[in-house]
Amino acid sequence: MSPGDKGLPHDEKASEYRQHAEECRALARGLPSGPHREQLLEMAQTWEKLAAERADFVRRHPEMAIDGEHAEEEQERNPAIRGLVPRPKESPASAKN
Repeated sequence: MSPGDKGLPHDEKASEYRQHAEECRALARGLPSGPHREQLLEMAQTWEKLAAERADFVRRHPEMAIDGEHAEEEQERNPAIRGLVPRPKESPASAKN
């Protein structure tokens, strides 16, 4: 992504936002109750909101999907078709993140 793309709704796939949310929740599970745990849970909610917004954007503008993202979101939205549409392979660069 080029620096001029900052702030556009296609920075990451919705599935990546959901993964960030899960990472925040996993970190929160390892902490006792308190402000740090609450902050991580709030961050998870924010990531989930971003995932929902991105998924909605991709539904409305499938041409803006990143690397098979439209198919991923269709699978996420409709569990009956999970497994019928192959998930895109991760590129070596994205596997490092």
